[in-house]
Amino acid sequence: MIASPTARRFGLCLTLAWLSAGCATVDSVRDAPETAGEERTYGVAYDRMTELVARTLPSIDLAIVSRDVFETKQTLFMATSPMKWNSWGEIVRVTVSEVDASNATVAVHWRHNFNDGLMSPVPDWKGKVFTAIEERLP
Repeated sequence: MIASPTARRFGLCLTLAWLSAGCATVDSVRDAPETAGEERTYGVAYDRMTELVARTLPSIDLAIVSRDVFETKQTLFMATSPMKWNSWGEIVRVTVSEVDASNATVAVHWRHNFNDGLMSPVPDWKGKVFTAIEERLP
């Protein structure tokens, strides 16, 4: 049986709605509330922690797509992971903030590029980022 043009359009609209429902964009992750995700404070100066994060992200297969530095001693990294057999990739926001002269806070928030509910579990990027940072600390 061949579907009518109206039925095909309806099916196409449903498919597009389903595909777009689980999508995250760099902007949507960047603009998520600062309280989204997890944060940890380290006994490392802000400038040193910022450079440590900049070196760490590529080492765990996250490509830095932007790095914004603010006058408030805060740096916002946006990074993406590559597509793999079980994932369309993820978008990761890492924020480094100065607490005081010798301490900095790192906050990590991430989302799937596309979550169709059928993909296998993907890495816990919060855990991977924090573990990689902590392995590089003195």
